[in-house]
Amino acid sequence: IEQRISLVKGFLSHKYGFQIAGEAPRLRRLLKKRREEDPFGRLRKKRRGMRKRHLQRLWRENPALRASTKAARSAWAAETGAWHVLGRGGEMGEMNKADLQFKRQRHGGRRYAVLWLAPLKKREKQPKLPQFIYEQEHPEEWEPYQALSRLAESIADEPPSAPLFTTPSGARMRTNHFRAQNKRLARLLGWDEKEAGAHSPRIGGAIDYAGTGNASQLMLEAKGRWSGDIARI
Repeated sequence: IEQRISLVKGFLSHKYGFQIAGEAPRLRRLLKKRREEDPFGRLRKKRRGMRKRHLQRLWRENPALRASTKAARSAWAAETGAWHVLGRGGEMGEMNKADLQFKRQRHGGRRYAVLWLAPLKKREKQPKLPQFIYEQEHPEEWEPYQALSRLAESIADEPPSAPLFTTPSGARMRTNHFRAQNKRLARLLGWDEKEAGAHSPRIGGAIDYAGTGNASQLMLEAKGRWSGDIARI
């Protein structure tokens, strides 16, 4: 109903050259009531998870993803980082250069990166939480730690307040850009791009963690910052 009314208003405005007033209050209340009565209205669209094997295949088969430009490094670091920390697009986009740190375990142990992530919630602003990304025992070029290390090289001269993940134009990465990036990767994998969304790395990471057999539902809830049963789903 809303779509048809919008099309009619647009046609009449174009044909007669005047702006039609906004929605009538009664119509707005009617449409709101109909939406609330729809049992499927609040369900999210099904999205496919971007899993470890998909990331490895993308890295192996697409030289453009392995480019040494800042844009390519930022895109891949955001993708693999979100997969590892179960990050939302909005959470990744809010990070600054200062939110990425590199450390090493004592006595010459493994190297790891720390991403300071502010959980994205509808209520008041949340404090940042540290997300730990260890270098693999047998390092691979595609992995999140290596991706973040390469990105750090590209932004070494930028101030701490500069955005960590950026678009090809250099602007801060937002959810809509992250969503478009995942759809582009979906096409490279041969998927229908409608199956991919901004949460695809988050979904894939959760599935991979669960698949190890070492991640309890409680751990997944904490790792993914879920308070409901979405971790189990």
